[in-house]
Amino acid sequence: SSLQPLWFKLASGSKGGLKPRSAAMPVGGRGPPRIVRGLLAAAAGLAAVVAEQGYPSALQLSGACDSQNVLNSLIYEVQGETASGAPFYKARGVEEYLYFDPDCGGGGDGTKRWILDTDRPSTTREDDLDGDRGCDYRGRINWDSSARPPFAQTWRLNCDGEWVNRFLTLLEITSTSTSTSTLTQTVTTRTSTSSTGTSSTLTSSLTRTTTATATDTTTATATVTTATATATSTVTETATATQTTTATATVTTTATETTTSSLQNSVDVSGVCKFKDFLNNLTFQMQGRVANGAPYYKSTSGDQYLYYDLDCAGEGDGKPRWVLDADAPNTSKAFDLDGDGACNYHARLDSNSTDSPPSGMEWQGFCGTGWI
Repeated sequence: SSLQPLWFKLASGSKGGLKPRSAAMPVGGRGPPRIVRGLLAAAAGLAAVVAEQGYPSALQLSGACDSQNVLNSLIYEVQGETASGAPFYKARGVEEYLYFDPDCGGGGDGTKRWILDTDRPSTTREDDLDGDRGCDYRGRINWDSSARPPFAQTWRLNCDGEWVNRFLTLLEITSTSTSTSTLTQTVTTRTSTSSTGTSSTLTSSLTRTTTATATDTTTATATVTTATATATSTVTETATATQTTTATATVTTTATETTTSSLQNSVDVSGVCKFKDFLNNLTFQMQGRVANGAPYYKSTSGDQYLYYDLDCAGEGDGKPRWVLDADAPNTSKAFDLDGDGACNYHARLDSNSTDSPPSGMEWQGFCGTGWI
């Protein structure tokens, strides 16, 4: 039989990403306060760099051993780039770093790797970024790509003085911060009444509210609202004189943080061989994530599944791959997610990426007489 590759095309999900919005123009000709302008500029600058380079802005770690438990749940935020052009990250609130080093010993014959370290990496050195000349760190994974750290792979971790294999997950998140400041000022000036029977009252009030929202995947916005000034006049026969001045200023600042994930919500399947024709035109909807951090999908019209398995046989020497299967994956297992111990499924695509099923790629499928 002729080779009939399997092709995937990713449908646009309803939550597939945020569209950038232009910053709202302030009312009354005045911009937001300086501190808010600074927040917007910094957030927009970082968002532009992250979007252009394609690496994640924040990663949450899990899977470390008990003696390195301090690393679990840390959120590593991008700080910039090192001399190699790779992003480097610092954990929120503590001196823990994640970075790419082409040669941690600096001898010219080292192995490229991502590193977990307590030392901040140099942004000017070409190798041995922590300057210790000894490859001293918490953990590492040998990895040729400096574009971003692997999201779900087996690392070498120093656990109680012994180097052991640990499967670490770096879950990509984004952060949103909102800053709101309100300034209210009310001034009442001079109310006077004379015996001639003429009285005038002038009351002016000004309220300015500034809201700034900065998100590393969208454009920050600012809104300024101004109020009005009113004047009234009355006539009275009472002779009194009163002068009152009242000034009230209130500044309120609030900050909120939320986390979102950018992922594909649905996948359409087409191009499958006749032996597996029932898979053609199926739509798979995302159900959640498996233990390795990858999303998994279920067909909308039956018990068919699409998921990522690091080792489908569970023997420790398998290849990571996306799998089309009639069995639902176990979301708590690290390997052999369908539990058959034999790599039995409809089709597969070897891949090191846990982000989402690749689109427009040639898969290997079982088509009656063998794998094609």
